[in-house]
Amino acid sequence: MIRDLIKELSSIECVGSSFISLYFNLSINSRGRKNYKHFIKKKSSEIEESLKGDKRAYESFKNDLEKIERYLDFEIGSETLGVAIFACHEEGIFKTLQIPAPFNNQMTVSSFPQLSQLASKMKQGETVAVVVGDTNSVRIFFMVFGKEVEQEFLEREDVDEVRMKRFSSRVSEAGGKGFTYGGYSKKVDAYEESLIKAFVKDVSEHLDRWRRDKRYKHLILMGNENFIIILDKALHQKVKQMLIGSRRIEPFSSDLLILESAEEIYHSFLERSRKEIQKILVEENLSDGLAVVGVEPTIVALTKGQVDALVLSSDLNRQSIRCSKCAFITAAGEPKTCPLCGSDVVRSDLKEAMISSASRMNGDIWVVEATDELKRYGGVGALLRFR
Repeated sequence: MIRDLIKELSSIECVGSSFISLYFNLSINSRGRKNYKHFIKKKSSEIEESLKGDKRAYESFKNDLEKIERYLDFEIGSETLGVAIFACHEEGIFKTLQIPAPFNNQMTVSSFPQLSQLASKMKQGETVAVVVGDTNSVRIFFMVFGKEVEQEFLEREDVDEVRMKRFSSRVSEAGGKGFTYGGYSKKVDAYEESLIKAFVKDVSEHLDRWRRDKRYKHLILMGNENFIIILDKALHQKVKQMLIGSRRIEPFSSDLLILESAEEIYHSFLERSRKEIQKILVEENLSDGLAVVGVEPTIVALTKGQVDALVLSSDLNRQSIRCSKCAFITAAGEPKTCPLCGSDVVRSDLKEAMISSASRMNGDIWVVEATDELKRYGGVGALLRFR
């Protein structure tokens, strides 16, 4: 969801410096009010004043502002806490995102969309499949930002119950003809075990198909201990690589309890992952492996298309120059044109320029609270695809 939107927006330039990037927080403040309309009114007045010398940009902004106001009046969902809007009237662009998590209030007008707040929510917004059940039935919750967006239900086929009854009946009828009750019990147990294996295999096949369909990015297993162990063993290898945790829980627990537990597991996973990727980054760099750290080495890697995963400190605050057409970025000097393609260059926040560049090459993006090790290198680095 967010990843796709970042990629789409990263390739956009709005002529005339009139691209609106608007983020705001719909949470209720200490006075019991939502203050986003006051923020938008105040900020838009400031922007209008700054654009009065550029008629084209001014008119584009006014047109977009009218559309934004209509959207806010009629389109906001009941569970929405954060809204992002990206608009450029001249280019016919109007993109929106609503999430159940707040953004920081921000409204800017520039040549490029401002993507760092989107990037900071990208990992939280990845879809998690939560499998909850036992060897009779399972529920699969597809969760985004801790909220259920879809649910599937799987259970043993009714035909299995019919077959079980028929088998039990046949064995019972034959009980006086050489069959012992011990033998009968073993056959029933064996048949029951075969049904469990078939059901778990069916669950595993569904998970693998949904993986191929890209319906989820991460997997959590819940239920009784026996079910978790059996399903874990039956998972396809590529599905198993997506498993981030498990928890024993009553299979018929409420949806709310399941989602809260899954959100707790996912939050812990993200915290571990953010620290681990920074550790890997520094270690790989020190061993001359597939990583670089520091502003200039990371810019070079982005320019060459080497970046597999970009890692940025959330408090990185530095300016840069970026090309309006290609991947050129520099944080040193002020070239008047791009030295790579000769196109015009514009001033840009360094974090914004790096995020756009990484997204255009399908790189992963991590916005993190930098560890002391990464801070020593300016809070920036990248894992590489190649040297």
